[in-house]
Amino acid sequence: MKKMILFLIAVLFLFACADRDVQDDIINYYNEEMPAIEPAETQVLNDFDQLLASNLLDEEVQNGITEDIIPRYESVVEDFRNLPIETEPLQEVHDLYIEFSETQLAAIGLTADAYKGQDASIIEEVNSLLDEALTLNQQFQEELEKLFDEYNIEIEEVE
Repeated sequence: MKKMILFLIAVLFLFACADRDVQDDIINYYNEEMPAIEPAETQVLNDFDQLLASNLLDEEVQNGITEDIIPRYESVVEDFRNLPIETEPLQEVHDLYIEFSETQLAAIGLTADAYKGQDASIIEEVNSLLDEALTLNQQFQEELEKLFDEYNIEIEEVE
């Protein structure tokens, strides 16, 4: 009987430690890892939007996308892929963000193709990819919220 109680205590202790590891991983991810990359992601996407809204010739826009925007966004996606995530529950959620970023990158590449070939039909495919990216981002947000709830993490808004 004593062995059984000791075993149960050991198992409970292991689960508590595992939960704490996941909680620490999520907090580090949310407070440190993602915020370190997000400014670069935001900047390249803002530059992409500005490029599309510019009065440049189609060839100049296409060159701007392929020579500047795509390499910078590829670097951002690679940074997301290389984040040091140590727990499976968080990795599963983060994989959604990687898929979102890769889908968005594919849409940017197709946009360059549309400018290069002056093919408006490609825009439908771009829009489809952007819709898919939006869905993935929403799934990511929902799953991250579930992790917060599951591991009793509260988000405090900082002004």
